[in-house]
Amino acid sequence: KDVIEKGPHRLMPEYKSLWLKANSKDRTEHIFALNHTLTYLPSQYAISYLGYEENGWSDYCADPVFFNNYPDDKRKEFNFTTRTIDKDSKKEISWASFKASAPYIRKYRNFGGCAAYGIEGDNTTKSSLSEGITPIYRYADALLFYAEASNKAEGAPNTLAYSCINQVRDRAFGDQNHRLSGLSSEAFDKAVFDEFGWENAFE
Repeated sequence: KDVIEKGPHRLMPEYKSLWLKANSKDRTEHIFALNHTLTYLPSQYAISYLGYEENGWSDYCADPVFFNNYPDDKRKEFNFTTRTIDKDSKKEISWASFKASAPYIRKYRNFGGCAAYGIEGDNTTKSSLSEGITPIYRYADALLFYAEASNKAEGAPNTLAYSCINQVRDRAFGDQNHRLSGLSSEAFDKAVFDEFGWENAFE
């Protein structure tokens, strides 16, 4: 609670801003994280996250059930690659036609590697190593931790608990039209559990 009420951290205005290389050292939302460079603690966010159709290894893919259950918010658009240009046919295909039969993970594609690739860049990298950041704790986590813990402790969600989860949801949807209210303790607990999974997908 002190982190929320007295700490220096807050949510970044845009979820996608957390995963841009230019913001990898920003501490607005990241409370504890590992920063990577190609020469010091490089990450594995490079070619392993690109699909076969993108000249990648398809090592890490999204679960189709998780993707289909994910709410249609701004995070979903950013976190998943659902269409790409097939390297063989040179035609655009959807994830149902991917060799992996699953969407690819888009979240870390701006971090770069030994060659340039990114969300809007090319897919020519042959490196398994990358730069970027691995989050350990974010302010969004603190909000959801408090929401869950206070509901469990008090037997019902309090005003701050609703404020915490709704801050995360406001950013996710880009509006205030998806706020939660009036839930039972059990329903609120499930809502926080689900929100944590969507907010922290692939972390």
